[in-house]
Amino acid sequence: MVELFVVFCCTGTDFETGNKTPFVDDEDRPSVERPIVNKITLTVSVSVTVALQAIAAAVAGDKSGEYPQSAIDDYKFAVAEAQIVLNNTRATASDISTASSALAAAKVKFEEAAVKVATVNKKELRQKIAELTKIHATGYKESWNVLQAKLEVANGVMNNDKATQKRVKDALADLNAAFADLKFTENAELRGAQASFFIHPFNKKNCIIS
Repeated sequence: MVELFVVFCCTGTDFETGNKTPFVDDEDRPSVERPIVNKITLTVSVSVTVALQAIAAAVAGDKSGEYPQSAIDDYKFAVAEAQIVLNNTRATASDISTASSALAAAKVKFEEAAVKVATVNKKELRQKIAELTKIHATGYKESWNVLQAKLEVANGVMNNDKATQKRVKDALADLNAAFADLKFTENAELRGAQASFFIHPFNKKNCIIS
């Protein structure tokens, strides 16, 4: 009886032919696909780890280097989808490969969504500030104080790394307007032996410079 029991447990019977074949558990069945699945799974696991780190470091906002909240959410969703496939013990190599491709595409889309601030050109503003700071205060009316206030603002824009091109343009326009309104008093005197008058090429205004 023992011998028959052992044979029964270790063999399978084809009930149509009566032939007995050795019983092989699915876990022990050789698979050509399994090594491939393991390799792709490892790759996707690393990609998921990298993605989670990027998401954790991402800041939602509209400043340079930040991300739209929608981009962060989309990347999170792609990671979650990949994790579902990784946790599925019945996932095939094709399933995992598809998940890997989707996650890679999501990574590219996420990185491209990062807010980028265009390079701001401050050359004209810098030149205008340098030009106007050479003018002496002697002999001007109240308009001089207006010009100095605009110069102070313009210098602030120059020193602001986050200043937009529009802000630079506005500061330059304000300087030009303040300079155009600059007026002498009736009894203006030159200050310093090196001072001299010059006619500004744009508004033909007499200015005192050193």
